[in-house]
This record gives sequence, C-alpha cells and structure tokens, in this order.
Amino acid sequence: MISTNDPLFSLHELAEPIGPLSNRQMDETILSFCLMSERHIRGALTADEHFRQAGFEPLLCP
Repeated sequence: MISTNDPLFSLHELAEPIGPLSNRQMDETILSFCLMSERHIRGALTADEHFRQAGFEPLLCP
C-alpha cells in the first residue's frame, strides 16, 4: 500500500500504477489514493482496477 507518510513519497511514484489516463482522471485518482492512504481506508466503491494495483480493494465487480 502507498504510504504518504514516507519522506520519499512523490506523486510520480503514486501515479506509477495508474497507467494511461487523461490528466484529469489521473489527478482525481491520485487524489483518491492520497486521501484513502491518509485516512487508512482500504476499500473503494469502484470497479477500477487501478485501485487494486495501488493496494486498495475495489468493492464493485467490473
């Protein structure tokens, strides 16, 4: 899982598992990852596989 408490944390590292998305989609996904990590949230009400790749649990089936 991504840890935003790590002093070496960077948005580039966070975006690595996202892959090809529009800039707006990437910004929204990165923001979600940051907020979820900060708040220790493991599950996401999404079917987006990018969340699984980033260490979260998508709660909806694709």
